[in-house]
Amino acid sequence: MKVNIGKYSDDPNVSRKINIKIDDYDMWNLDHTLALIILPSLKKFKKNLAGCPANFVKDDKEVGFKKWENTIQKMIDAFEILASEDIIYEEKFQKTVTKGLKLFSKYFQNLWD
Repeated sequence: MKVNIGKYSDDPNVSRKINIKIDDYDMWNLDHTLALIILPSLKKFKKNLAGCPANFVKDDKEVGFKKWENTIQKMIDAFEILASEDIIYEEKFQKTVTKGLKLFSKYFQNLWD
């Protein structure tokens, strides 16, 4: 798989350049292939956080921000397991993976900065 997504243009009439090539071998274990892309993306997203979803902030913005960071870390923990080639999917990892994937699904549309 090769993915090249260009930056956003200042001109609203110009679309981003997107070039995605998916090889047949990427399909053999698509969950692993996608985990390899999602994991570093989540890590960079967490490192560069500038805000958090409004539902995380009640009275204390710092507490809400920390909860958001912890939520993202749970997603990262799941994708670290899914991206690993060394870990056999043992029962002890399933709770972490299930929790992280549920959070990823729930907050997918909040993964923007």
